[in-house]
Amino acid sequence: MPTDAAFSNTEVSIYFRALSALTGAQDIKHDSVYMTADHQLVLEPNHRSQVEPGNSVIYTHRLNNPGNTAFTDITFSSEDTAEGWTSVLYEDSNNNGELDADDEPVGTYSLDPNETMLIFAKVFAPANTPYNTTNLTNISAKGTTDAGSSVDVPVTAQDM
Repeated sequence: MPTDAAFSNTEVSIYFRALSALTGAQDIKHDSVYMTADHQLVLEPNHRSQVEPGNSVIYTHRLNNPGNTAFTDITFSSEDTAEGWTSVLYEDSNNNGELDADDEPVGTYSLDPNETMLIFAKVFAPANTPYNTTNLTNISAKGTTDAGSSVDVPVTAQDM
């Protein structure tokens, strides 16, 4: 069974055959495997940057599903730790890898195994923020997979 096979929630028959090249004697063994669900979401990377008061900085993040189960109802949220700082999350709507006018604020998504999506965090520093202020933007994603039973998988990334 390939290592990237999707979770099927069913038993799969496999056969092993041993064949002698010298005598032609052979034997076949029947077995079966039951693939277990591998629920994984990865949100990366963490970033670090500087921004002048009254301006903004954009961070790019990848949400990846390296597991073998599909995720639905994936939602994103962000929280800023410094007073007055705000962040807005956008999806890469046109898949060009850059935040532009065609990109929409994040919504609710589905992600199949081995699929990846890009999101952007646009972080605004207030005009009156003192220099050397440190803000942490905590970005979270949470998705649900239903592989026998519903499982919520949360992931986070942090921008400074």
